[in-house]
Amino acid sequence: MNINDKNLEDTKYQQNPIQKVTFAIASDFIGLGGLELMLLQYYKLADKNRFNIKIVCLDKGKREETLKFLERRGVGNENVIMIKDSDAKFGFLLGNWFTKKFFYALIRPLASFFIYVFGLRKILGKELDSQVVYLFNNELNSYFRKFKGLVIGHNGMWVIDERSISFHLIKNRLLWKRIDGMRLFPQYSKYVNNLNRKHNFVLQNGIDVNLYHPPREDKNWKEIRFLFVGRLDYGKGFDLLIAAVSLIPKDFNFKLFIVGEGVLRTIIPADDNRVEYLGKKNSEEVADIYRNSDILVLPSRWDPYPLVVLEALSSGLGVIVTQKLKGAYDDFERVNALRYTPLEPGEISQNMQEMATEIEEIRNNFPVVHNLIVEKHDVAKITNLLLSELTKKYIAFNKGEG
Repeated sequence: MNINDKNLEDTKYQQNPIQKVTFAIASDFIGLGGLELMLLQYYKLADKNRFNIKIVCLDKGKREETLKFLERRGVGNENVIMIKDSDAKFGFLLGNWFTKKFFYALIRPLASFFIYVFGLRKILGKELDSQVVYLFNNELNSYFRKFKGLVIGHNGMWVIDERSISFHLIKNRLLWKRIDGMRLFPQYSKYVNNLNRKHNFVLQNGIDVNLYHPPREDKNWKEIRFLFVGRLDYGKGFDLLIAAVSLIPKDFNFKLFIVGEGVLRTIIPADDNRVEYLGKKNSEEVADIYRNSDILVLPSRWDPYPLVVLEALSSGLGVIVTQKLKGAYDDFERVNALRYTPLEPGEISQNMQEMATEIEEIRNNFPVVHNLIVEKHDVAKITNLLLSELTKKYIAFNKGEG
């Protein structure tokens, strides 16, 4: 290479120093949740002329099914690396504790520790041709102990609580040691310089604003239509919602539609015709259900930033969420499209009934709320912002600034 070619290469590097990115997720894509859908959106919308993106995912015994699914979504087999699900070795520890705080605070870190010590994981190092790894599940960080590039974690499943054991383990780098920086959600921006990692940044979530849009026609049903979308489990607060519904007076004209699957399906009251279980639905079906509903209720115990809230707001619904999400959706609270509620059935029930009285105002406010979503939460914009942040952090990392 002559000096002119070298200068040209240096210029290209400064303009585009990062070309190889890996998205890593603790999933085999057989069941699609919010994180899987988010990853697939980022992959689809990334500029393929600029970025070569690979996906690391889990092999849970259905390898061919996973590869075929990803291929249908536009991800070629050459861009997929599958690793054995070593956490399955600790299935006896998880059991019914999966949705309990005890699992997240103690068992999960212990499982990671034993997997680390006894080398139960395949370690990805030189064979991973990448510059940056973006983790959708932070527990995967130990797979990348020998990786020489930048590793960025994700705020997706982590509710930051300074009183928790996990917060102090993470802050002191006793947990998630290999993570060089975190993508934090806006309500946690104060921690950007407070997690003992120099490559943190703040970025909100995004959704497909073309799929999730308000109804084209006026809503003409007489009853108030409440909606729950998500896993039917303790973490999502599904038990709190069912308890709250039981407190609504019998003469209150409403329906509750339930979308999703989970271990708490058995608590859906079979003798209450005001409650209708719709089962599991794909994204297009969910978008249509949003447009035929009034108010989403999600009393989640520890979701930091659920996508379904943005999807519902973009589709013209009012939303009720837990106070634990305070700071995440304040823009929508200010325009009276969203309420924060304490995690108590009586309070949830009261908020449901009160928001129902404001439904005409919420419906009239569709355009304002949807435009706010388009401005700040369009997933195409968020994808570009994410890759831009990864680029900036990689430049700093490469210079030894961290």
